[in-house]
Amino acid sequence: EIRSKLTRIVFGHSSIPRQLPESVIAIEDDAYQSINNLDRIEEFEIVQDYNIQSIGYIFHPKTTNKKLILYHQGHQGDFLVGKNTIAYFVDKGFTVYALCMPLLCKKNQPFIEKDKLWVIHLNSHDRLKFLENPIGYFIRPVITMINYASDKGFENIAMVGLSGGGWTTTLAAAIDTRIKH
Repeated sequence: EIRSKLTRIVFGHSSIPRQLPESVIAIEDDAYQSINNLDRIEEFEIVQDYNIQSIGYIFHPKTTNKKLILYHQGHQGDFLVGKNTIAYFVDKGFTVYALCMPLLCKKNQPFIEKDKLWVIHLNSHDRLKFLENPIGYFIRPVITMINYASDKGFENIAMVGLSGGGWTTTLAAAIDTRIKH
């Protein structure tokens, strides 16, 4: 009952979204090429209302343990800050989905028109308070990537986060029981 109420607060209805990423494409990023056991990197893009984009990476290990870690960076910005943590898990055979806080990764900070009366520059996630269900902008990308992972056959899903990413981890795990650890 509490999970259903929390889901309604975050998303405006009692079920979790079934959204998938807009795109998942293979990329090369020299900043991560030194990671042991790294096979390849894919970039995913999730587009939410008001064109708020969440862009993250999927790190695929050469030798896999068939387990998934969602890594959520906090307020320090891009998940490059967490490269050592990502490298640790990839080296152990985990596939890692790396995410950032809204508006921080890849500097997606749109201008939006609200109620045809005023324009808001979403240059910090504090400004999300002017939108409906602002907490959803933090949690929806996580749920979207769990949907994607489930479609890829992952059953053992864990999540870790730093700072605001830790808050996101706690809230997402309270909403979505597919996060096992």
